[in-house]
Amino acid sequence: MKYLYFDNVLKDVLFLALIVQFFISFIKGRSFKKDLGKNILKLKWSTEKREILSLIFIGLAVYIVYVLITGYLSILSLLIISYILVSVYDFSKIKIITSTGIGEKSFYSGTYYNFIYWKKIVQWKWMEGRGNILIYKSKDKNGKIKIRDWKVLPSEIKKIEECFSKNVFISED
Repeated sequence: MKYLYFDNVLKDVLFLALIVQFFISFIKGRSFKKDLGKNILKLKWSTEKREILSLIFIGLAVYIVYVLITGYLSILSLLIISYILVSVYDFSKIKIITSTGIGEKSFYSGTYYNFIYWKKIVQWKWMEGRGNILIYKSKDKNGKIKIRDWKVLPSEIKKIEECFSKNVFISED
C-alpha cells in the first residue's frame, strides 16, 4: 500500500510524462536530412512566447534558490525541473522557411523538426477573422492530408505570403 501515496504516484506520472515529452521533443519530429535548402526567412518569436519563456526561467531560478535555502532536494523536485527544462526545449523552436520547405529549427542545436517540403503542401490560407494564423494542408508519407497552423507576427505576413505564393501552387483564399 505504500505505493499508493500521492508522492509516489506523482513521481511515476512525472517520470512517464518526462519520457513521453522527451520522445516527442527529441525523436519523433526530428528531421535527419542534412541539406534542407537555403534559409529564406526565420520567423521572430512573439512577445507572448518570450514572456512565457522568461517567466518559466524566473520561476525555475526562484525554485532552485528555495531548494538551496531550505535544503529540500528530492527526486520529485528533480523530476519537476527536468520536465520543465525538456518542455522549454520543445517550446523554444523557431519557425523557419527555406528554399525547399518549411519547418521548425531548434534554438539550441540547429536541428530541424517537423519539416515539410513545398511539394507536400497542397493548400494554404489565412484564418478568417485572425489574419495572423496561416493554415496549411500537407500530405504525409501515406498520402493522408494533415492540417497544421502557424501563428505569425503581423509584420511578417507579407513575406510569408510571398514565400507561399512563390513555392506552393495551390492556394485557397
